[in-house]
Amino acid sequence: MEWLANYLSDPKWWIATVIGSITIHIVARRLDDRLPALFRGIANIWLTHSAKRKAESEKRITAMRENQLLVHYYLNALTRRYILAVTTFIMSGVSILLALNVVTYEQALSTEQQMRIYADMYLVRVLFMLTAALYTAHSFFTIIDAAGLRTDIHKVVLPPQVG
Repeated sequence: MEWLANYLSDPKWWIATVIGSITIHIVARRLDDRLPALFRGIANIWLTHSAKRKAESEKRITAMRENQLLVHYYLNALTRRYILAVTTFIMSGVSILLALNVVTYEQALSTEQQMRIYADMYLVRVLFMLTAALYTAHSFFTIIDAAGLRTDIHKVVLPPQVG
């Protein structure tokens, strides 16, 4: 507990605390003024995007009802999207495994060379993890897109629910 008393008695800690709290207060006041406008903008973007997607869906359903060959085309497109989602998810797993298994041979190297290799390997790990995150996001959004397409196909192919 002596280290805590020494740390708290240091004037640098008190100055940093005061400056940090003032900075947080200023940033919070600025955000408090701008957050409602930001949320309204996001809500407007979401509503226009949803309306656009609904119009596209209705157009696709009407086209499929008029031409049954389009149903087969969209079923093939749905299968391709599912295969793409699974493939990208597998690639994200491979990227994670590559990031975890980056090996260095530091025994035969000098200290300076070891430090350079550690920095390089850290960068390689970060790049592999970033690749994994991008693959996972792509897989997620592909599945969402496929779910919307599947719903449209079901509205055309399946009979309406009774009751």
